[in-house]
Amino acid sequence: MYPFISIGMFAIPTKAFIYLISVWLGLTLLEKSAERLDQDRATLYSLTTNALFIGIIGARVVFVALHWSSYAANWISIFWPLNVGYNVWGGLLIGGAYFFFMMRAKQLNFGHTADAATPLLLILLFAIFLADYLAGPGYGVASQWRTVPFHPVQIYELVVVLIGSGVWWMAHQKRPFAGSAFLLTTAVVAFGLLLTTPFRGNTWVTESGLHVAQIVYLIITLLCLFTLMRLMPTAAPNETVASEKQEVKSEK
Repeated sequence: MYPFISIGMFAIPTKAFIYLISVWLGLTLLEKSAERLDQDRATLYSLTTNALFIGIIGARVVFVALHWSSYAANWISIFWPLNVGYNVWGGLLIGGAYFFFMMRAKQLNFGHTADAATPLLLILLFAIFLADYLAGPGYGVASQWRTVPFHPVQIYELVVVLIGSGVWWMAHQKRPFAGSAFLLTTAVVAFGLLLTTPFRGNTWVTESGLHVAQIVYLIITLLCLFTLMRLMPTAAPNETVASEKQEVKSEK
């Protein structure tokens, strides 16, 4: 719809512009959330920046692997041009894996780190859906509305992310345990995307008519809810989180 954004004499690719803004805004929110949750801002910022860089490389590698027939005849095209040709979900998976293993290597508390990183993840999700709406290949299924022939599914997804952001904001203020804000927000967002997936016109569907993405979102939702119920402590929220922070500090 809007593949380029005109700024003066320059025409900037819409997707690249949105992703750059989202990374800057996401890292800014990461610092603020880390400070609110009493986490090491410098370590978390450095780890996240490296994960984003690894994720960009991973997104390129996954895209090339999925479209190898287009690159096999000309290997130079793997490295140039770089303004197109990225698999966003592959990049998120690889960057997330790097973040997780490096977090373990640095002995960071998973719960506190996940809670602090949730705003960044929400910003990235918002950017992905917004970029898809403005300049992506995604589209909705046919609707019964006269004014809108196809469901604006990306707008539905943006609303889901906004709801998830509100959930995180409320949940992180009184956490029953470290990681609860991340788990609850993830469950809400995954369930919301489970509901919006049938309105997408370009999703993988099994022979039996099931949406693959819906199955994934359902599994994520159930895992998060199960973990929340299993880890829910009997102590008061503030007392539990405070005791966990004290344990982390004593370990350091």
